[in-house]
Amino acid sequence: MSQLPHDLALTPAALDDYLHDAERMAWLLATWESAKLIDREMHAAQVFKGPSPRARHDPVGRNALLRFAVDAAPREGLFCEFGVHKGETITHLAGHLAEHRPGTTIHGFDSFEGLPDDWFLGRKAGRFSLEGNAPLVPGNVALYKGWFDQTLPMFVPQHDAAAAFLHIDADLYSSTKTILDVFHAAKKIIAGTVIVFDEYFNYPGWQEHEYKAWKEFVAARGVKFEYLGMAPCHYSVAVKVTDVKW
Repeated sequence: MSQLPHDLALTPAALDDYLHDAERMAWLLATWESAKLIDREMHAAQVFKGPSPRARHDPVGRNALLRFAVDAAPREGLFCEFGVHKGETITHLAGHLAEHRPGTTIHGFDSFEGLPDDWFLGRKAGRFSLEGNAPLVPGNVALYKGWFDQTLPMFVPQHDAAAAFLHIDADLYSSTKTILDVFHAAKKIIAGTVIVFDEYFNYPGWQEHEYKAWKEFVAARGVKFEYLGMAPCHYSVAVKVTDVKW
């Protein structure tokens, strides 16, 4: 039993119950498939973990990955977050930018009305809703309220700069696809752009959402990239674009 993860260190009877809980097994299978992806494609990626992460909940590791990704991004360009919710990660990013890249604004996009579509395992449309109320954020944050397909087509053409850093916390395939397509159409995803996907892997159905949108995007657009880092006790992965064919 000592070789089992802490959440499987159970009595034989409890372990039997665990192994016959299909939802728990779905989570384990999701982690197994994520581990296979790491083994196939992510050997060069930096690993970020907090000092005492709980299973699939490691905000310390995730935040360390975000700081690392910001530092790896070009100094000039757009810094954006998609999926602001209560403002926790954008506030963390804003603090890091204020210290290391003073004068940089990070742009945050959210409807503050929750998910536009169903996600996975009962996470229905409307989950994470703040009833349209945006959180308080630092002065170097600019918020844009609305659905991505409404706000981004207006925002992106108004800026000459390309994307330096994108934190995509969109959860859903459709939302992630919208972000990538709008930025690509304006030729704003370029070699050097760094993207952190907040829910890239490690949960049931991960292959159908942010991961799928990204893999379809790179295949269709002739994009080459490298994995920069990951928070394997969480869900997050950072990539860097190395080439784009127009």
